[in-house]
Amino acid sequence: MARKPSLSPRKKPQQARSQQTAAAILQAAAQVFANLGYASTTTNKIAVRAGVSVGSLYEYFPNKDALLVALAEEHIREGECALARIAGELSADMPLDACIASYVEALMELHSQAPRLHQVLFTEAPRTEALQQHLLRARERACQQVEALLRRYGKRRGHDYAVSVPLIVGAVEALVHQWVSTIDSMDGRVDGSTDGSTDGSTDRCTKRCTTKQTWSREITRLICAYLQSSNHC
Repeated sequence: MARKPSLSPRKKPQQARSQQTAAAILQAAAQVFANLGYASTTTNKIAVRAGVSVGSLYEYFPNKDALLVALAEEHIREGECALARIAGELSADMPLDACIASYVEALMELHSQAPRLHQVLFTEAPRTEALQQHLLRARERACQQVEALLRRYGKRRGHDYAVSVPLIVGAVEALVHQWVSTIDSMDGRVDGSTDGSTDGSTDRCTKRCTTKQTWSREITRLICAYLQSSNHC
């Protein structure tokens, strides 16, 4: 049986210089994956973008799939931090629909920073057991935060949070991912471009903002409509 290629980093950088090199490689990988897609990306192209030799790259990551997994894990951590920040900013007297809107907008802002890279990460990234566990833990923490939020606004007799909370979290994630695919097609593969071209960028930005506002409003309305049956929203 053929041995499966490793998807784990080969070593964790300890010194400041090594940490900077590893960070530069990851940043370059994000740019190259976003510009070229998974199939056309190679470790040689990433090394050139990072300004290191391919041998130096292999000291930290055994292949491009390991880089993709590391980027996915980094994205998950950023999402967890964003949700925790939003939870800390919500005031006790804020209406629930405003809280839901803040939650939706935070996820949209996170995912809109590099939509093409996001598509590569979550449609092409190898799903290792470690990454699956990381995704599961992130989903569980999101559910805990949403449940705590809903409980602040009262509980209707017979309401089943074990069903409603995962449904809400899953629905918002799926809809935000769908929105990301629309701005990816709108922008083309321009994330990380360095050719200096600005043709159409203003119009593209205006369309993206309008689309974001529309999707945010409609996702919030959808979740609140669902919660109205439980006298939450």
